[in-house]
Amino acid sequence: AVFCTFPLGLLWLCASRFFNVWTNRKPYRWFLCHHKGTSGSLARLLKLALTNEASRQGGKVFLDVDDLRDLAHLFLTVRYDVRTMLVIASAEVFRSPWCLGEVTTAFLHGVDSLPMCGYDFRLPESRHVDVESQLQR
Repeated sequence: AVFCTFPLGLLWLCASRFFNVWTNRKPYRWFLCHHKGTSGSLARLLKLALTNEASRQGGKVFLDVDDLRDLAHLFLTVRYDVRTMLVIASAEVFRSPWCLGEVTTAFLHGVDSLPMCGYDFRLPESRHVDVESQLQR
């Protein structure tokens, strides 16, 4: 039974992703990108506030603590299943590899993104962002 369940589950996952891409139907109206330590409570409050709006538009709100089943599929969810990413920008958001991966995936795949800057947020300094010169050393 286990040998049949895994291939069927994998086939279902691939088929549903293909259908969503082909029909341009993405189940998540909002994806809340946040650093848990600095803005976890705010993300929860935003999910509560956005849920009614999202359901009227035929979608849901993705908050990782509620909706993430498998960490390996996090970036696939951003790429294929999200219409708009809301980045709750706190001082720590770009220090988290998961947040950086979510924002990068959204950027590379044309997912609309909106920043919501907190009082303690600062853009990274250019010396931290200049990756090209670091690679040439």
